[in-house]
Amino acid sequence: MAEVLIQNMRNPNQAVSIMVTLKRSVIKEEGSGNLMWILEASTTETDKESNYIAPAKKWLSDKTTLTDDVNELIDQICAQIDWEYVEDTEPPAVVNHWPLSNAQDVSIDTGITINLEEEVPSSGIDLSSIHVKVKGFDLTDQVTIKGDIHACTVTLIPGTKYMSAVNEDFP
Repeated sequence: MAEVLIQNMRNPNQAVSIMVTLKRSVIKEEGSGNLMWILEASTTETDKESNYIAPAKKWLSDKTTLTDDVNELIDQICAQIDWEYVEDTEPPAVVNHWPLSNAQDVSIDTGITINLEEEVPSSGIDLSSIHVKVKGFDLTDQVTIKGDIHACTVTLIPGTKYMSAVNEDFP
């Protein structure tokens, strides 16, 4: 048994869980038995009328098509789900940062790190939209971003541009 999380590509704020199970069965025919497999996909999601969606099943005799067969059943289930649009109104959250707020005696060349997270289901963090400015100086080109659309780390290692922004008030 495997749980598959399917995200709605037209509305990335929605995702559903589908359970995929492969069961072994022996078909008895006049003294002999053929080994067959039953592939089943199911979900707790409902259709547009809020009705339970029956599991999709398929008999398999050729294990070489398993991936295609799983995808076919998942498509059958997804076609029945009510994918009503739900707007993503929650912004990404800052889960921690360094230096800490109100930190004192922090060297001017200390790296700055911000960790962001966006809970699933959501559209995620648009990593290309992250911009860093200090006192009007755009420092985006000095930022490194690691991670994915659901959790990332933004790091600024102070450089010449950063020092100019910080030292603007200090001749």
